[in-house]
Amino acid sequence: EDQVISYTLTDNTEANFMRKSRATISVSIGPAAQAETVTVIDFSNMKAGDIFQWGRENGVNIVIEETFDDYVSSGNVIYQSIKANTEVVKNESITVILSSGPEIIVPDFTGLTQDEATSWAKASNVTLIVTEEYSSSYAKGDLIRQSLLSGNSMRTGEEIRLAYSAGLIDVSSFIGKTKLDILNWQTGINAKGANISLSFSEADRKSTRLNSSHRIR
Repeated sequence: EDQVISYTLTDNTEANFMRKSRATISVSIGPAAQAETVTVIDFSNMKAGDIFQWGRENGVNIVIEETFDDYVSSGNVIYQSIKANTEVVKNESITVILSSGPEIIVPDFTGLTQDEATSWAKASNVTLIVTEEYSSSYAKGDLIRQSLLSGNSMRTGEEIRLAYSAGLIDVSSFIGKTKLDILNWQTGINAKGANISLSFSEADRKSTRLNSSHRIR
């Protein structure tokens, strides 16, 4: 205790060190008590939750980082900053790097069919969610948008959403349908972005009836 461990000269050298020069001196506070130290274990077969738990129980600060790796499975340990069986003072920080699995590059889905997009997602082990929306700007079957831009990175198991055009809305005759039938039709198409509003009026059977089919935008 109180003995100098080391020193470094901030300014000048020992030969020309002056009163105004600066130095940093490390002084010992004595040997650590047994209760203040802990022996690091091998984290290689542990998951993040178990590593954090070990850190809490032993008074060690665990820092988890992640990186892509083509060979180490997602969630497994690639590296720990302090080797196993090393004794450290409590409150020491240990950095553990986990694998995020292989890096998955998002393609431009405008150049893929829905079947090709599904095959890519299956091969890449990512979740693909496909929806359809009515559109006057995109032909039926064309891609409207993708939730992640092409060139971005994804992890195994992550989710990407694709919205395809359902084309224009087919409107057939409502004659003989109930008001509830028509409202259910409206709910169904509006769920696909149709944004169709309805108005109802009453008429007797002699009123003119429209019985033609239309496509609306």
